[in-house]
Amino acid sequence: MFNRNAARLGAGIFSESPSVNVVVGSGSSFVSNVAETGGGFAYGGKLSKLVVSGSNISIVSNTAIQGGGVFLTESARLTLDAGSSLSYNNATRGGACYAQDGAIVAVGNGSRIEGNGAVYGGGLFVQDSVKVSIAGLLANNSADMDGGGACIYGGAQLSLQPGGRVVSNAAGASGGGLILESSRFDPAAVMAAAVGNSATFNPDVAVECTNFSAVGDTTVRGFVSGPGVNQGVHHAVLNITGHYGVPCDGALVQAVLANAAHNPAVNTAGAGSEVFLGSNRSDSSGTVHLRFKFRQPPGSYRIKYSLVAAGDASIPPVLTTLEVRRCMPGEVAPSPDACVACAAGSYSLHPANSSCDACPPGAACPGGSAISPLPGHWHSAATLSQVHR
Repeated sequence: MFNRNAARLGAGIFSESPSVNVVVGSGSSFVSNVAETGGGFAYGGKLSKLVVSGSNISIVSNTAIQGGGVFLTESARLTLDAGSSLSYNNATRGGACYAQDGAIVAVGNGSRIEGNGAVYGGGLFVQDSVKVSIAGLLANNSADMDGGGACIYGGAQLSLQPGGRVVSNAAGASGGGLILESSRFDPAAVMAAAVGNSATFNPDVAVECTNFSAVGDTTVRGFVSGPGVNQGVHHAVLNITGHYGVPCDGALVQAVLANAAHNPAVNTAGAGSEVFLGSNRSDSSGTVHLRFKFRQPPGSYRIKYSLVAAGDASIPPVLTTLEVRRCMPGEVAPSPDACVACAAGSYSLHPANSSCDACPPGAACPGGSAISPLPGHWHSAATLSQVHR
């Protein structure tokens, strides 16, 4: 038993010496230990091996900054067999276990990692070339930010075995069950095992966003710019997915006018700058709906949509074209960047005018450019305003 110890590295056991093999067997317990790295135990040797393997191993209520229960690196191996548990440990990263640099973590059938907490990776936080195999239970772990059950980063590999379950974990931000930056996993097995978890975004599984595209035509023609609150509103639809086409929920996208420099009326920041248009997050299907008012003179405009998160910097922006048309007969231009349709009782045959004309005597004007003679009157041409008796 290794209980209530305190150290900077591995309060229960710490090893970094070369050619030292440490074996922790069945029935061992590490309880209420405190360290900066590896609350229960830590391993850092390059040539030695640490093997924790067996049944009824208890690593409980330990605390650290990295790896509340366990910190593993290089050739270390943690195998939890039936009856073993990593429970109620706490850390900043990896509440139960933090592993890196080729370590191996195997959660066997009948074992469990539960009730642990961290800022990132409530249960597990692994990165680099670590291999993780789960045939047991990863449950009721929590992360203040991402990866309630586990954070799988870098080139780490996750294998969900038959009987492996990732359930009832929670994250404050994304990936209540799992957050998978690495692509080394079987999507069918992961989706089947990770159920009933909760998070603000991606409650069960979050993946690294890798694909960003527009839905529909990237060129919109005939757009009308108008002065009213609900006039001249552009609706853009985009889609974001990650590894294996898994949707990215909660990804923040912003839209900017990329070629605003020629229009000083809307660009006061100087030539070459961009004008912010709007932003929104993707939904659970990975779809982003962006609606923003667009008021510009007639012309062709480049709209750039970008993922805001720093981790998505490698994904190129989506570029679309919005073509604002000129005002047409039946409309007027109260300003160079707006078209307004004439209401009932008025008309316009000259779209360059700034205001609509009153309906002429002897006619009814339903709006737009239409002039309808009343009984006993006639109209010489649709392009003229004269009404005759």
